[in-house]
Amino acid sequence: MYLFCQNTLKTDKEIIFEQTPLGQLQKALPIKSLSELLPKKKNKAGAPGWFTNEGMISLLFLQSYTQLSDRQFIDHFNGNWQMQMFCGIQLSLNQPIQDRNLMSRVRKQVSKSLDVEKFQKILIDHWKGDMADTHVGMTDATVYESWMRYPTDVKLLWECCEYLQGQIERFNDLLKIAASHKRYNKKKQEYLSYARRRKKPYRLTKKMRKSLIILAEKLIEKLQPKLNEVVRAGRSESFSSLFEKLRTIKEILVQQKYLLAHKGSKISDRILSLHKPYVRAIVRGKETKPVEFGAKVHMMQVDGINYIEHFSYNAFNESTRLKVSVIKHKQLFGDCLHWSADGIYATNKNRNYLSGQKIINNFVPKGQPKNDPQEKKIKALLNKERSTRLEGSFGVEKNYYGLAKVKVRKEQTEKLCIYFGVMTANAVRISQRKQRIPLKKAA
Repeated sequence: MYLFCQNTLKTDKEIIFEQTPLGQLQKALPIKSLSELLPKKKNKAGAPGWFTNEGMISLLFLQSYTQLSDRQFIDHFNGNWQMQMFCGIQLSLNQPIQDRNLMSRVRKQVSKSLDVEKFQKILIDHWKGDMADTHVGMTDATVYESWMRYPTDVKLLWECCEYLQGQIERFNDLLKIAASHKRYNKKKQEYLSYARRRKKPYRLTKKMRKSLIILAEKLIEKLQPKLNEVVRAGRSESFSSLFEKLRTIKEILVQQKYLLAHKGSKISDRILSLHKPYVRAIVRGKETKPVEFGAKVHMMQVDGINYIEHFSYNAFNESTRLKVSVIKHKQLFGDCLHWSADGIYATNKNRNYLSGQKIINNFVPKGQPKNDPQEKKIKALLNKERSTRLEGSFGVEKNYYGLAKVKVRKEQTEKLCIYFGVMTANAVRISQRKQRIPLKKAA
């Protein structure tokens, strides 16, 4: 059965879908405008892909919304007609998607070409009509942690040795060479006995680090001629990932040698993980979690909608970003009359800038406080909004949109997941506002 609605023919299924949460979420997203940020496929050779550019953008929003892993997402997608309609596709029962790496390839393809600044601007421009109080801005910083084991020097060095040994065994199979692993197996037993100890004294840890550095160097010496022989033989395998890992391992060994030779020294770009060398330690000073490992994000919020003003895997002082945040606020929303931020932002430079722009802020006044009840009320309201609405949104994104621990292995794809998680949370807020029925005024 077909119904005529808004000059288009719609089936009963489409009308039912529009009333579901996914249908409401789709209405809040300018999918077509966002898909124009991706390049069109020029080469039409080969089998057609499952999804268009619009479908790939919808997939990434949908995965952030469902919080499912790649395999779970494909399993649910094959049997859920609402998820399929959200992405503009209808699968038959006889032809489900069987590619378990589909989501990984979609993330990789989108991350290569998507301009996240334009991506955010298109969404904000689309949502402006449903936003009020755009003259009030708030800022704060948070860390979206990466999925990785807690880094220690011994764990990192053993991770390198384990990877090198795996590659040596791989090349031995390719070249059909039988080799002995006595040295590696002996060191593995030593590492396991060390790891099982409840107390790890400094001398034992230092000894373990030195022995693992020697083992890693020996394994590199064994791996290099095998790699050269395979490359000369003209094997078809791609070794770009291996070369990248080898460069990372050599840099790790240089850093670890320096730290052993210079006790108490620090390295600014210290590598903490072999598989995620871009991750740095972010010292937050929190009581329960003094150090976090992931991407630090400076967030700007207007009427409950978050905008990522600055993104970095290195630590930075968020108080230096206030002026840029105010400028971006004016570019996106127009006049800015009120601003709320944490106490770390209350520097003389920021105070002077906000005063020069005639922006009312929530900073504690310096010197003799003025006895102005209206000003105190405004400051208290700004403080409450920042501490509840802005900081509360961080918890919502981490707990309900897959950002508690970002489970991807590449720098660009991890950044993409964070942007899509934050924007999916914004889209849900907008869709909920659209569904609210305005209250009738009393006569």
